[in-house]
Amino acid sequence: MRNLLKKLRKKFRSKKRESVPKRDWRRSRFWIVLCQIGKVSVLALLVLGTYFLIRPTTPYQAYRLQAGDVSSVEILAPMDIEITDEQETQKKQEEARSRVLPVYIESPNVLQRGTEQLEELLNMADAWLQQSTEDQPRLLKHFQESLGLVLSETDMLKLSNDAHQRDIREELPSLFEALYKDGIVESDEDLRSLQQRARNGLRIKVGANEYRLRVSFSGIRSLEQARDDLAQLIKDRFPARRDSGFLDLLTSVAVSLLEPTLRYDVQDTQRQVEQRLRQVGEAVIRIRQGERIVSSHEQVTEEVMKKLEALKKAYPSFGLINSVGWLMLVLIPYAAGAAYVYKFAPNFWQSGSALTSMALLSFITVALARVASILPRLGDAFSQSALAVPIGISGILLTVLVNGQLALFWTSVLCVLIAPLLGWDMREIATLYVGTTFGILSVSGVTKRTDLYKAGFWIAFGCLTTFLAVTISGKASLSELLTSSRLTVFGIVPCLLNGLISATLAIALLPVYEDWLGITTDIKLLEVQMKTGILKELAQKAPGTYQHSVNVSMLAEAAAEAIGANALLARVGALYHDIGKIAKASYFSENQFAEADRKKHSKLSANMSCFIIRNHIKDGQDLARKQKLPRIITDFISQHHGTTLLTYFYDQALDEDDKGSVQEESYRYYGPRPQFKESAIVMLADSVEAASRSLPSLSEGELKQFVRKIVNDKFMDDQFDECDLTMHDLHLLSESFAKSLNSLMHRRVRYPTPEEIAEKERFRQIEMMGMQSEEAARVPRAEVEQELQTQEPPEPQTVSVGPSIDIRSEVESFTPQSAEIRKQIIQVLQQHGCPGSEVSVLFADNDRIRELNFQYRQIDAPTNVLSFLQQESREDIPRIEEGEEGMPPSVLGDIVISVQRAEEEAQEMGKTLEERIQDLLVHGLEHLLGIHHEE
Repeated sequence: MRNLLKKLRKKFRSKKRESVPKRDWRRSRFWIVLCQIGKVSVLALLVLGTYFLIRPTTPYQAYRLQAGDVSSVEILAPMDIEITDEQETQKKQEEARSRVLPVYIESPNVLQRGTEQLEELLNMADAWLQQSTEDQPRLLKHFQESLGLVLSETDMLKLSNDAHQRDIREELPSLFEALYKDGIVESDEDLRSLQQRARNGLRIKVGANEYRLRVSFSGIRSLEQARDDLAQLIKDRFPARRDSGFLDLLTSVAVSLLEPTLRYDVQDTQRQVEQRLRQVGEAVIRIRQGERIVSSHEQVTEEVMKKLEALKKAYPSFGLINSVGWLMLVLIPYAAGAAYVYKFAPNFWQSGSALTSMALLSFITVALARVASILPRLGDAFSQSALAVPIGISGILLTVLVNGQLALFWTSVLCVLIAPLLGWDMREIATLYVGTTFGILSVSGVTKRTDLYKAGFWIAFGCLTTFLAVTISGKASLSELLTSSRLTVFGIVPCLLNGLISATLAIALLPVYEDWLGITTDIKLLEVQMKTGILKELAQKAPGTYQHSVNVSMLAEAAAEAIGANALLARVGALYHDIGKIAKASYFSENQFAEADRKKHSKLSANMSCFIIRNHIKDGQDLARKQKLPRIITDFISQHHGTTLLTYFYDQALDEDDKGSVQEESYRYYGPRPQFKESAIVMLADSVEAASRSLPSLSEGELKQFVRKIVNDKFMDDQFDECDLTMHDLHLLSESFAKSLNSLMHRRVRYPTPEEIAEKERFRQIEMMGMQSEEAARVPRAEVEQELQTQEPPEPQTVSVGPSIDIRSEVESFTPQSAEIRKQIIQVLQQHGCPGSEVSVLFADNDRIRELNFQYRQIDAPTNVLSFLQQESREDIPRIEEGEEGMPPSVLGDIVISVQRAEEEAQEMGKTLEERIQDLLVHGLEHLLGIHHEE
């Protein structure tokens, strides 16, 4: 015996040492640095891969060809190209300039001003002649300064001659008019400039915005030419009898009075030129994506050379500046996306596999966009193939795996990245973004993977409506829209394909990403919940633990909803948290039904019992890994006890220890403590449910104090230090546990035993014989049986255990008619072969039934009746088969009826309240029995 104990202690110590968690090598500095290097490498590869995908690739032969060469390869435009043809533009501008007529300003009243000056000169000559000899020199000097002429006394005498003055007044103005009519410019240079500008004519400005068109510039003279012509005209006009001195004087005077009539208006002419250039615009070379620039073995013409030059200018080969620009075009969106993930999704950022998965997903999307950019080369049928780029894959997966905010932001990043591949066509980019946004917003309430096709439908709908809106907005008339119907059809099909491809690929990739990232989605949780292999084994080998897990899941789900945590995660985690007890189920109190099982721990030391109890955590983890359960479920198994103390065995060890060698740490669970809210909720639900099994009947206030004490004990034991539960959360959890526990622990009436029923039947028969109960109690059973044998045998009756019916009302103003209700329930149960079923009926108000409706059906509204089946399924309801005489009692379920709704409906239907309650009661019973409304 002593050797056996030594072996057990040795085994216990070795197991204990193995169970102590070792130092996590993943937290070492070397591993952290290595992870950071890996993240940087993944991001660098993503940037480079995307760079080579979106950067246009032009065949190097395009940079070597010259006009007249024969191309050895076919050269296609990698993208839409639109570039200015500088040579053609310059030619058009020169042509436009040549067509602009120069503007000249005509000096007004030139002839009148010359005639007036001539008249003034003659008047001065008359005034000079009338002066005295002494005053004439002074006056002559004054005349010379005012007129700007050099005149002698002889000249003044000639001008004062009446015959000369008559000739001057009659002939000279007409000569001025003849010269001014054609126009005079300042100099010979101005004349040459005018002749060069005004080949097609000129415009003469006569007012602020008034012009006179002059087609020909012939007759226009320079001032020097006009003076020579004037001198010749004077010689030709005046008679030969005049002395030469007078003609010379007349010529000098007339020439001095002559002035230019036309002046070039530089500003107005330039304004006219700029206006014409704006109208002309630039000559643009446009090349569509996929357009054939030159075919193989085709000679390069001047027209082809222009396109090749445009291609070179748009995408210069191996240019440093060009490469840096394209690299920045990739780096900047990715940097913005990485910063967003780092700030708003830190858990995702810290996971190297998560970043790798996002990088791979982005690369796949850009690669598909690259394929879509090449398809238009195959023909018009693929002209709108860019609308089929399935950006929605990233949107759907990120929404399911992380959240919708990250999915929306990353969608905008992808739109920027694929924009060059789409030729910077904002119509297509907007269509893809709007469609993906529709899909992201529709990913909610997903319960199975095929529900993701709903997101695909909304992606197709968003893309289609946006595409049609853009197409219609660009058409001026219905006829123009109808003529482009072919392109519209080619756009509709890719929009529909976008939704189908996005949903299909998302469904295919979601399980891969779930396993790769270790992320457990709601879809995965629902699948795990339905994967009942382990749970069935738990129900068979540890039925008490299974029932405990079901109760804990109900408590945890309601509590998680109360604080806004993931209720589905808490429920599923609670179902699996104790699967480790399958291995040694009989060592746990909830599974100890036989007396031998209850004595198992009495044969072991406190250390060994503690080891067995704590080991269910390790067994559960091993079983979860073997069954490939999600990692989050394994976390529930390891964290639902945290580092709590096994108080019972610790106290037992203290009683057994006489050397003071017992340490508290040796009787605590290994942990870790709860790392997230849901595991902390399951810890509390587990403790509350387990402790409630030993409770007597408590009032609601006592139940709240009981729950609050358990929560406070866990809090004081520092079990919540590593999760983000707040004090307010703990208060809400206490309220939720108390409310759920109150519903779970409501008492039912005690079932009568078959012996008690037989005894009551014996007394009934004796009373029928005329004996009082007290007397019958003193009659020996043998005498009674003998007396009964002498009587005629009664009609054969079926002995059936009657149902147990619990009727309660929370509405003070309503008192249920218990007898009628029981009678109606018994009638329905007997009709459907369930006479021994136990039913509970609760009459409540609208607030209470609304609360239950939201808690169990997620419907925030009151209803008339709710039914809660207590069996695992309706197939498990015990029923009497034909020919059977009785059945044992079994719990069927609970019915809750809203008195307020029943009153409202009774008034609408013209019934009494009792009649409506009977209808609802039958309705609730049929739901429990699995009978649909139609039946």
